[in-house]
Amino acid sequence: MRCPACQEATFETASLCSQCGFSLPALEKLVGIAPTLKADVTDMAGELSGGETRGLRRCLARLERRFPQVRCAVVVSSPPPDIALALHAFWLFNKGGLVSAVERGGSNRLVLIVLDPEAQKLACMIGYGLEPFVSEGRLIACLQAALPFLASGQAGKGLEACVEQLEIHLAEVAGSLDKGFGIGQEYEGLEQLAETSNAAALAY
Repeated sequence: MRCPACQEATFETASLCSQCGFSLPALEKLVGIAPTLKADVTDMAGELSGGETRGLRRCLARLERRFPQVRCAVVVSSPPPDIALALHAFWLFNKGGLVSAVERGGSNRLVLIVLDPEAQKLACMIGYGLEPFVSEGRLIACLQAALPFLASGQAGKGLEACVEQLEIHLAEVAGSLDKGFGIGQEYEGLEQLAETSNAAALAY
């Protein structure tokens, strides 16, 4: 994983970054208690219309039906002053109530997409369980898919495009998944589904 503050490689079990000293408790002291997030879409900024929210929820539900091993949530929220969007996403991911006690380490396959509506920027964070399969390049491509829509003021369409690109990448991963990994049986259904129908945050 990478430190969400300095982006240097670090260990998931490290309590703080050896490069910059960042830690989640230190971040909490700055930003306080995180809000309780919904499992799919949480619009804390009131940016999305009712229709946009429903469309985005349908998009997320489709992805999770196709890939039940993966959960995806979207949050629309601007970070506090002087807090980078990547750190804001890291805080929401770890403290927003999206991850249960059993979804720790390699069992965490959550994808969190955060939109800052004021800056029109996106951040994406994935759980440790997806890190071996979903590269930074793929995540950046997901974020980039939303940019033309954000530029034209279509936040809902932009977020849908981001989720749809994630679905495409998961299908590509499923199609090329090496059964030689020690988790072949768990992910075996991923390939069939593709044929039929805690980590570092990236900001763009």
